[in-house]
Amino acid sequence: MGRGFVDLLKVVTNLIDELGVGFLSLKEQIQTNSAYSKLIFDVFSALAEFERNLISERIKAAFDTAMVLGRKGG
Repeated sequence: MGRGFVDLLKVVTNLIDELGVGFLSLKEQIQTNSAYSKLIFDVFSALAEFERNLISERIKAAFDTAMVLGRKGG
């Protein structure tokens, strides 16, 4: 359904918000038709976004360090 967790979250969120479709994960027992499960889904979404932002910050810091050391990225 998605290449990774972030892609899956985008697809599922669009289905829920735009079409009113529910989501049921059989393995993790997450459903978007209850308040509790919607909260868990939103927490996972926030954690995925946080991780993506951390990765971006680490990459930028590595490029900045390389530039200070006179190295060129690419």
